[in-house]
Amino acid sequence: MSNKACLWSTSASVVRINDNSVEYLAIGDSPIIIVNKDNKLDVYFIDHDLESMILWDKMVKEGIVDKRADKRMQAQLSRTRLRSNVIYGFLNGENEALNFVKTANYPKENIREILLFTDGMLIPNEGPGQPEDFNKIVELFEQGGLKNVKSYVRNLENSDPNCNKYLRFKQHDDLTAIAITF
Repeated sequence: MSNKACLWSTSASVVRINDNSVEYLAIGDSPIIIVNKDNKLDVYFIDHDLESMILWDKMVKEGIVDKRADKRMQAQLSRTRLRSNVIYGFLNGENEALNFVKTANYPKENIREILLFTDGMLIPNEGPGQPEDFNKIVELFEQGGLKNVKSYVRNLENSDPNCNKYLRFKQHDDLTAIAITF
């Protein structure tokens, strides 16, 4: 606990379904998409890696192959970790994480689907700062379920094993997802 840059951390997205409502609790970068019956999306997502992805993009343009080993990237990743539970929240053992827990409550009758997933299910972007395409994720899900979303994401990742076109830290990130339909 004395060296915050070395703390492991995790995120959480939790849903509780009651008779008439749906509640969620979230912290970190595991998205929640609530699809209402009128096709409106309500999304919880925190992107804490923007500065790191800007540096990653710069390193790609410089031709650096092993970007994670570069001292600039290591320093940037440490800075990001030091900001946890200061400007964004993650579960890492610090009490300050409780200040970043997001909760919400929705009438169950208005909800069509809920998607909870880890950041490995996000569609890779070609540039830093591009918004996540949650509508595309929902479209892919509705066309073929979570397997379809996973296949789409993995195909993009496989087309760019060095993470130079679709900026990310590794070819494949952890990918876990749950879909709840009403």
